[in-house]
Amino acid sequence: ARWGDLLDPHGGAADTVRKQLRVLYDKSFRDDPTRIMRGLRYHARLGFAFEARTLGLIARDRQFISNLSAARVRAELERMLAEDARAEVMRSADGLGVLAAIHPALKAGPGVLAALGKTPAEAAGTLYALAVLAVALVPEEAEQVVARLQPPREWREVILAAPRFRSVADVLLAGRVAPGQVVEALDAFPLPVVLAQREVASPGPLHARLDDYLTR
Repeated sequence: ARWGDLLDPHGGAADTVRKQLRVLYDKSFRDDPTRIMRGLRYHARLGFAFEARTLGLIARDRQFISNLSAARVRAELERMLAEDARAEVMRSADGLGVLAAIHPALKAGPGVLAALGKTPAEAAGTLYALAVLAVALVPEEAEQVVARLQPPREWREVILAAPRFRSVADVLLAGRVAPGQVVEALDAFPLPVVLAQREVASPGPLHARLDDYLTR
């Protein structure tokens, strides 16, 4: 007789109508901090806002992300970077202190967010997005991020290559650089790193030479 009745003890239907994300109890994020990172994905993907109490719990409990294993943090970060709306995911992650909870060196400034909003045709998987996120790291920070995430080889190469690019950028900015020198310098980097550097570079000689390398 009650077939088809909605059983909704926690008010989820009303939350859906209001387009809001809400945890069920105060210790939800302490019990599983990956729910914070998952919530950021749903926020960006669905356009749902965090309910005020839930937002306060994120601020209170984001510190517990540091207790997560490297594998769990890396898996959630990969899912965040794989979202179509990854720029919005990272904007929220930075603004809410979630990126800093993964590692203090990770930031998503305007240049990073603009580059994350693009997906170059040559980009593969999430490695391009990871390279964008790593562009501002210095060598010591890159090593620390690798130690925190304990990533597979491809991730490790991309993260560690980002700070090395600065020395090459100085060469590419020289007045006269032969095409062969450009190729020799850039062939030493994973393709996602070169793509990321092109997208964050301001218009000028560096951007032009990176674009020539990638297209010609």
